[in-house]
Amino acid sequence: MAILDGIPVVPILERVRGFEDAIKKHPEMKIVTKQNGKQERDTALTVTENMLQSTPDLAGIFSVNDVGALGALAAIESNGAKVKLVSVDGQPEAIKEILKPNSPFIATSAQFPRDQARIALGIALARYWGANVPSTIPVKVKLIDSSNAKGFSW
Repeated sequence: MAILDGIPVVPILERVRGFEDAIKKHPEMKIVTKQNGKQERDTALTVTENMLQSTPDLAGIFSVNDVGALGALAAIESNGAKVKLVSVDGQPEAIKEILKPNSPFIATSAQFPRDQARIALGIALARYWGANVPSTIPVKVKLIDSSNAKGFSW
């Protein structure tokens, strides 16, 4: 497994930590490389090309966002590699790729930006009015794969 990392900000660091924690529960899987694709399509394409050359038996890549994953997808397809790709965001272009038959892009965890904005505004107003708010507030995410991608939107 490989991680296509990004800018070291809390949401990205948490995504990577979550992936690493999940992999630890599967001793048959091992993270062999973690490289920074800068959450950019072109950079991720180049980084993934290098990953595929240096690790020809790579089985899967976790990308910290769909934009980087789309760059990785281009590298996987041009290489002809049998690598599975998963990501985060639920962007429409990623959903289209997941729906393609035999796509290496097998899943993305969708976030709901409108809900996140609504929650953030509510927290800001509550704090402004002097209310105590929890230090952690879970937000809804949904795993999107070929079984439920059709018709999905934020």
